[in-house]
Amino acid sequence: MPKTFNCRSNLSTISASFTLPTPNRNSKFVVFAVPLADETRHLMSTEEFDAMWDDAILINVARGPVVDQETLVDALKAGESRVATLDVFEAESLPAEFPL
Repeated sequence: MPKTFNCRSNLSTISASFTLPTPNRNSKFVVFAVPLADETRHLMSTEEFDAMWDDAILINVARGPVVDQETLVDALKAGESRVATLDVFEAESLPAEFPL
């Protein structure tokens, strides 16, 4: 199901409303480049991973919490997702024992 959210910048008076499609079996690449807001936190989570091809490629150049990191790790371990390219994480710096 598509997700709709409103984003308002604290730095300006610009606000926008977005409707994002849910990744599906036609999604070979899923790229996130959205601001972090309450509405975008964990925008990529269980429902979205379940809907994607197992060989789809997730690219997150937004903020770390846009992708549910625990769900991502679970999907990678289970073979439900094979590739994730992350420029950011929910917590920086990652602990040495982090599974990725």
